[in-house]
Amino acid sequence: MSTEVAPAPKGTIVAAVDNLPVNQKTQEIGAYLNMRLDTIEQALPSNMKGEAQRLIRRAMIYFASKAELHDCTVNSFLLCVVQAAELGLALDGRLCHAVAYNCNTAPKGRPAQWEKRAQCQPDYKGLVSVAKRSKQIADADGDIVCENDHFKYGMVDARTVFEFTPHPDKRGAIRGAFARVILPNGLWSVEYMNLEQLNHVRDKSKAKDSGPWVSDTEQMYVKTAI
Repeated sequence: MSTEVAPAPKGTIVAAVDNLPVNQKTQEIGAYLNMRLDTIEQALPSNMKGEAQRLIRRAMIYFASKAELHDCTVNSFLLCVVQAAELGLALDGRLCHAVAYNCNTAPKGRPAQWEKRAQCQPDYKGLVSVAKRSKQIADADGDIVCENDHFKYGMVDARTVFEFTPHPDKRGAIRGAFARVILPNGLWSVEYMNLEQLNHVRDKSKAKDSGPWVSDTEQMYVKTAI
């Protein structure tokens, strides 16, 4: 994602709002986003033109309800809103999240200077929605794979075999996750990742110890496979 939020003029919101009380900060950020309504409108995909104000309103409700975002830099949250808009998603914690993480802003070789930033993080259902809307895929699904589930995946006689039935009661410990993508021509593809591979991806995330990786770990495993 390459969209940048235009820097606020010196002495305005980005320079002055970071230390305000939450309610006042929320109001100021909302006002600034509405000043940049045209920028957000331009970022939206064609099927969502005219939705910018609604997306701003939902983003501000989300910001006010997420305590971990209140200490993030204003500019990082503004960027999350625009990045979500580029995907045609609302930043509301449903299909797209803003996740807080600590960033060292000190130059190399200098003592660490930490600041909290927000990172835009669509969940797997959001990514599937974007891919279906752009007609790259017809559909996609996925699930975690547990030790008591019936799961069979591999090549037999040059043919891909895929079978999955989750245990109806006690699924047991997580072994991995799979994603199945159905292409517009009806063909399909499956990706399976074991638990070690999934956690290797998690360990590289800036937000591995917060947000969806903590609150919705199983869904993040499926997103990783997708």
